[in-house]
Amino acid sequence: MEIRRIVSKEIAVLKLKGNFLCEPDKTKLREKLYGLMNDNIKNVIVDLGDVECMNSEGLGTLVMALTSLRKSGGDLRLARVGTTVHHTLAITQLSNVFATYDTAAEAIASFRTRKK
Repeated sequence: MEIRRIVSKEIAVLKLKGNFLCEPDKTKLREKLYGLMNDNIKNVIVDLGDVECMNSEGLGTLVMALTSLRKSGGDLRLARVGTTVHHTLAITQLSNVFATYDTAAEAIASFRTRKK
């Protein structure tokens, strides 16, 4: 899996590409997230538009990220969730936990609207 990081002010977008299944993917994402938090960036969007498959380890990593960011006063949003990943989120009822958006731009706007 590839991870591309884009930071705009206090919001980061992590664009994932490939399958998000287990090691080393979850370690890569965890390291990126902790790096962002160390840089005091606590609002993160994970763009899943190019993720074809995700298993329970991938979902667990997203839940860990959400929990860590919320504990630090931030939040996590998901953008461009494809059909397969959306189905996995729905089956596990995590679609009720994660805020999802059609685009990363909409997710970014949701962070900015919240601060007003």
